Amino acid sequence: MNENKNYRNIIIGAGPAGLAAGYELAKTGQEVLIIEAENEVGGLCQTIDFQGFKFDFGGHRFFTKNEEVNKFWHEILGEDFLERPRLSRIYYQRKFFAYPIKIFDALPKLGIWEAIRVGLSLLGIKIKNLFKKAKEITFEDWVVNRFGRRLFNHFFKSYTEKMWGVSVKELGADWAAQRMKDMSLWQVIKSFVFGSKEGEVKSMIDKFEYPKYGPGQLFKEVAKKIEENGGEIRLGVKLKQMVVSGEKIEKIVLEGKNGEVFDLTGENYISSVPLDEILKAIQPILPPDILALVKKMRFRSFFDVCLVVNKKDVFPDNWIYVHEPEVRLLRVQNFKNWSPFMTPDDNRTPIGAEYVCWDTEEVWEMSDADLVKMAADELEKVGLLSKNLVAGGTVIRNKYAYPVYHLDYKEDLTQIFSYLKKIKNFQTIGRSGLYRYNNMDHSILTGFYAARNVMGGNYNVMGGNYNVLDVNADEEYHEVKK
Repeated sequence: MNENKNYRNIIIGAGPAGLAAGYELAKTGQEVLIIEAENEVGGLCQTIDFQGFKFDFGGHRFFTKNEEVNKFWHEILGEDFLERPRLSRIYYQRKFFAYPIKIFDALPKLGIWEAIRVGLSLLGIKIKNLFKKAKEITFEDWVVNRFGRRLFNHFFKSYTEKMWGVSVKELGADWAAQRMKDMSLWQVIKSFVFGSKEGEVKSMIDKFEYPKYGPGQLFKEVAKKIEENGGEIRLGVKLKQMVVSGEKIEKIVLEGKNGEVFDLTGENYISSVPLDEILKAIQPILPPDILALVKKMRFRSFFDVCLVVNKKDVFPDNWIYVHEPEVRLLRVQNFKNWSPFMTPDDNRTPIGAEYVCWDTEEVWEMSDADLVKMAADELEKVGLLSKNLVAGGTVIRNKYAYPVYHLDYKEDLTQIFSYLKKIKNFQTIGRSGLYRYNNMDHSILTGFYAARNVMGGNYNVMGGNYNVLDVNADEEYHEVKK
């Protein structure tokens, strides 16, 4: 990295979106420099190695409706892209329920009288909607309108509030629409009786693809190919300021690994930095009305307690959703079931205990040792394993894991992106950069689009030939393949 050089393309962030943009540029001979604040590429798709055991940063199933992204994955990994069997369940009321929910599995476990109440609740909302469909403003509105109040209270309310840290009345309906569209009770029954067919909900398939050594393998290989094609990647470099002059970024101010501060200049800038952070970094300071919108943005922080368990077979699932409200534990991953190559010892199992919180909570500041103990205790409390089997562990964290959709977030983003449109040599991409709950494939696609806008000479975030805001903008379930 040459501080005195004017770079053709500077990418801020080496997560899936930033690496995809860098790959697209570098393979066509474009000069590209990628800077990353962390000491590892991959962002939320890193794979962590602890004593030879590998842990995915959250558990990433590889599926996509976009054939270009699917081709990219296979092109990078080849035979190291494995097809894996899927099993996931919900743990609720000390019982395991199939996930996705299967009606003939769930109702007997709820009990005959509660099953009748669930059915009456669903029938009631369907009859009500025949006369006048209820407004869908909040997450609660959307789910109750499709599943009824009692099923909502059983399988959606407590888990969602534990996940997002706010009432279901404060979350926008968009999240439910994109994550649960077509997951109606009738759809579930059809899937159970007839099996999944082309065009139905893809999350109900019983297989998925996964890299041999976790998703970090994919993104390390992408980084390697970028450098082989002449691109540069610099880790441990943080963005401090983005200086705007007129209609363009004039320079960015960075902080290196040893605390040194320096400037870089470039022709085109692409960022996957969290949107609120990039807006705060802009100099001169934003107008008060835009800053007010920035203050409303919130991200849920994520930490994964990675445990080595002295047991060959812990549970058969890839992952389990923990709906019990008395524990903080949100989800549990068994990475041996994602890929047998995630463990160096078949008699032991890498387990990921997942938690979500605000970065202002005390739990976010707890030591690794205390979090390992907490996770082991909670896993024993819900009956998944004995804490005495935990041989050790570590903790991985991400402060900006999940953008929270407040009720008027769409209107806020419209104003923010209208402001960014004035900066002609800048694009923002990825989950955090767009403040959109993208899947990995969506983030990769935004990177591809941003790179093509640069190469095509029309790269404004709102008006390029490839508009990154069009990715994942449809209000349909992420996994429905038309």
